[in-house]
Amino acid sequence: MMKAPFSILLSLVFSGISVLQGQGTLQFNQVRVLDASSPTYTVPAGKVWKIENISTNRSLYATPPSANFNTTWSTGGTNPCTGASSGTSNVQQLNFSLCRQFPTEAIINGVRHNFSSASPIWLPAGSTLQLYGTFCNHTATVSVPAGVPYYDNYYGAYLCGPVSYTASTPVTNSILVSLIEFNVIP
Repeated sequence: MMKAPFSILLSLVFSGISVLQGQGTLQFNQVRVLDASSPTYTVPAGKVWKIENISTNRSLYATPPSANFNTTWSTGGTNPCTGASSGTSNVQQLNFSLCRQFPTEAIINGVRHNFSSASPIWLPAGSTLQLYGTFCNHTATVSVPAGVPYYDNYYGAYLCGPVSYTASTPVTNSILVSLIEFNVIP
């Protein structure tokens, strides 16, 4: 008696194999890294995106240096510009702060999605992806000529110029998404 239902089920499975087949083969096209520089990304026709990772890209912006930091380079370390272990040179401090941090979220087809899980996300052709981002601005103008050492408060190190930042210049600050784009081959 058990044999008949099993045979029927087996024949339904094998006859339905052509119905269960996919709608095409995926062929690797390219790796892409997206940020919030575009308001919306759309998966092109004939393509599929596999989102592998989403992360926060926190940029640095220049802030006014601490008062009275200008000092002279002296012995106790090597000059980052000349390698000399002694001598004098004016030193300027550069202060940096981190731009705002965004949550690891994106908007997929109008719905907010949190990427806290380790699973990849597949997006078919026509899907839309919006990423959080904004610009933060340098709040100080900084100019250190070539060959002049300066102190970077963020890295806690002496570095060698040139470096130049202008107040009110935007710094990109965005979520980053790395994905693999596939061609759908019929």
